Amino acid sequence: MLRAALAVFLLFSCAFSGAAFALEKEYEIAVTNGALEIDQGHYLEAIDLLTQAIQLKPSDPHATLLLGIAYSRAGKPAEAELALSESLRLAPETPRALFELGVLYYHRNELQEAEGYFQQVIENAPQKELVIAASKYLEVITFRGFTEKKPYSLGFIAGLEYDSNVILEPDDPLVGGRQEENWRGLFNLDGHLFFLDTEQLAGKIGYSFYQSVHDTLTDFNVQQHKATLVGEWRPGKQLQAALKYHFAHTRVGEDHELYGNTHLVGPTATWLHTPNWATEFYYAHEFRRFFNTDIFSFNTQRSGDKDTVGISEKFKIAKVTGLSIGYVFDYVSADEKFWGYRGHKGVLKLGSSFGRLHLFLAASYHDRNYQDEFPGFGRERHDQMQEYSATLMWIPTQRMSIRLSELFINNNSNISDADYHRNIAGLHFEVRL
Repeated sequence: MLRAALAVFLLFSCAFSGAAFALEKEYEIAVTNGALEIDQGHYLEAIDLLTQAIQLKPSDPHATLLLGIAYSRAGKPAEAELALSESLRLAPETPRALFELGVLYYHRNELQEAEGYFQQVIENAPQKELVIAASKYLEVITFRGFTEKKPYSLGFIAGLEYDSNVILEPDDPLVGGRQEENWRGLFNLDGHLFFLDTEQLAGKIGYSFYQSVHDTLTDFNVQQHKATLVGEWRPGKQLQAALKYHFAHTRVGEDHELYGNTHLVGPTATWLHTPNWATEFYYAHEFRRFFNTDIFSFNTQRSGDKDTVGISEKFKIAKVTGLSIGYVFDYVSADEKFWGYRGHKGVLKLGSSFGRLHLFLAASYHDRNYQDEFPGFGRERHDQMQEYSATLMWIPTQRMSIRLSELFINNNSNISDADYHRNIAGLHFEVRL
């Protein structure tokens, strides 16, 4: 009797095991074929196969994820959101599910939600390809400034700075041979209107207002109005080009004396070699006219043109770390030749992110050879300027940031009055509407 019961038990166990094996095999075939149909662009067929797979294994996160992808590719966003959210519930923080939800919200123009998912991909994904793809979406979101929702951008910056050696312009430190420290407050308001935004073309006009107010050195208060026009061309994923123009009108002092007007026009082009390497070329020509003021009594001597040509190589060297190496040649002509120069500049920049904290470091060396004898010194001026900066930025919300910055400048010149060093520490608060 015992032997008979054992035989029956073994018979049912084998039958059950065989049925389970058959179901597992059927599931695997449905999932494999469903994934293949997605790869071939047959999304409706994939939905049928993956639905069958989920019926066989209702709580399987992999099949649910593939079903969400198939719905998304088939243009069924509501069904895709349900499937992808269920996949994420079954397997929290799955990078591919996070990425696909980010893509879904991006195409629905819900960019704040999309950004949150892409940020989670960057923080959690071990796959390099997913991190790169999420980073590119974040770059587009940041670049466009939510223009999919509204055709304008508006923001302001308020800040406080300590300057160990107040100078209006780095290449003109000669006012009275003085070196004075001071505190200043600053405010900058800027806005842009995007009048064109297609897949290949974009255009915007902008205006910014800047005002600085010094504690005691009020002659160095600066007020500037700037108008901007930018056109962009994006013929493909690898190439982006732009042409910009701006006009800047600058006044100084408590009485807002006219200091100068500048017209700038210049093209830029960026070539993306790989997702981790890009080359940027740029050129700018400036028409500069300066006016004499009570303190800048020889300012008109500096009127003339400035040409700048530059190239920079930008690399992503880690998930959230970038490196930029650049070279700039600039040529300045002036009404008085001793103000004109030929310059060569090397620039090194490094940036990294730690969640909502971002750190930016930069260093540059600028060698300037002036074109004529400097009055009173009997020789041509030669400056070698070094700049080092560090900025720590905290972004507590999508539209607000707080920055702590430090800038050190050391200008080594063969003209004693142009030889100086300078330290600027700043705290800035920015809001974008």
